Amino acid sequence: MLETYIINLSSSLDRWQHIRGRLDDLKITYNRFEAVDGRSKAHPLFSRYNDKLRLKYRSGKLSGGELGCFASHYLLWKKCVELDKPLLILEDDIRITEQLKTAIQISEKYISRLGYIRLAGIEPSKGKLSSIKSLGEFEFLEHSQGPSGTQAYVISPTTAQILIDNATSWYLPVDVYMDRYWSHGVRCISLMPYPIELADFESNMLRSSLANKTIKIKLNRELTRLKEQIYRFVIRQKYIFKSHTSKIS
Repeated sequence: MLETYIINLSSSLDRWQHIRGRLDDLKITYNRFEAVDGRSKAHPLFSRYNDKLRLKYRSGKLSGGELGCFASHYLLWKKCVELDKPLLILEDDIRITEQLKTAIQISEKYISRLGYIRLAGIEPSKGKLSSIKSLGEFEFLEHSQGPSGTQAYVISPTTAQILIDNATSWYLPVDVYMDRYWSHGVRCISLMPYPIELADFESNMLRSSLANKTIKIKLNRELTRLKEQIYRFVIRQKYIFKSHTSKIS
């Protein structure tokens, strides 16, 4: 079975007890990975944050919580490469359904071909979905626009290295970065219906605050957004929904 890592802050004991109890019930083995807490102190990886680039895409700086979340996932991508085997990565603010074990078995079979498989998403129906393969009660679907969130996913060492190589500058939350298939080439694929749902926990990750925007900043941001939409459309037409017939056997 896939090796599983749970991202958990040392201060979030209630979340840890909740998720470990559920995984124990399902007889799924797991490892705890101590999350980077960007709210309390800086981490060496935070030097990758690029405020100027951030300003082109969003208002306000990335918060300490967002940087900590990015760093936690980044470090697990590095572990995936070091171990040279696919990993199931879970955050601790989730609700696990009975279908997780089956989803893990399916993911284990297809991860070498797909590289990255989402098992959760905040907005699962966001953007156009292209069917890749039906598997009984489950189906592999490809997103034209990412469903947001990093609560649960399976990743291969090759894909982890791609995400590492393209994350030299941090200016977006990690889930937004991972969904940008048109910039790093990692296809955004979900196994649905999701076996993981968002639990009713108070968020540990404060979002960035909005900043005042000058007309110049607004115009630059709109131009950047338009360029991104065009590039995403071109990549989607060329590689995803037309030519690669993303079907898998």
